[in-house]
Amino acid sequence: MIYFLIKGAGLGLTAGVSPGPLMTLLLAESLRGGWPAGFRVSIAPLVTDSVLVSLAVLVAAPLPPWGIAVISVVGGAILMWMGWSTARSRPAEPMAGAQPSGVGASAGNPLSKAIATNMLNPQAFIFWLTVGGPELLEAYETWGVSGPLVFMGAFFAVMISINFALAFSISRGRHLLSGAGYQWTLRGAGLILVGLGIWRVWAGVAQLLA
Repeated sequence: MIYFLIKGAGLGLTAGVSPGPLMTLLLAESLRGGWPAGFRVSIAPLVTDSVLVSLAVLVAAPLPPWGIAVISVVGGAILMWMGWSTARSRPAEPMAGAQPSGVGASAGNPLSKAIATNMLNPQAFIFWLTVGGPELLEAYETWGVSGPLVFMGAFFAVMISINFALAFSISRGRHLLSGAGYQWTLRGAGLILVGLGIWRVWAGVAQLLA
């Protein structure tokens, strides 16, 4: 059980700090509407990912063992690519036109915009199909219902906590995302992804050769 707890937390860490469309929206809304707007953006994955997880599991569940193994190898390769890209990426920049907290209210509903952004982001579905889905199936086969719950709970708890911390810091005028600390966090998260990707590729190849 600790194994899936750690893997969920590790993937949640990388998802929480990696630059992307949702991160950009998080920064912009935090600057416009303060930390409450940023918090509403940060909880959007609780809504969108439940749909994406269901779709990913429905696709992966009927596959034979070799099909899951192939997805595992592909997912591991994607994780390594994501890790390398994350480690080499620059901190995300706020959207053009974002104003400091208190200057003006956020235009529109931040949660609605975040849900639309995440649902239209193909990277999220690819992640759950090639990485998250197989992990959930493995957790279920090992621990029953409690396995996926632990994995998902750790993933969302870490990711949302990090996003909220970033939203709060940015809304208070701290330049957290431009500092060396955040750059090193990106590099560390990237290395975690690379390590998880290598493990996932190795597990898939071993299953294919078994």
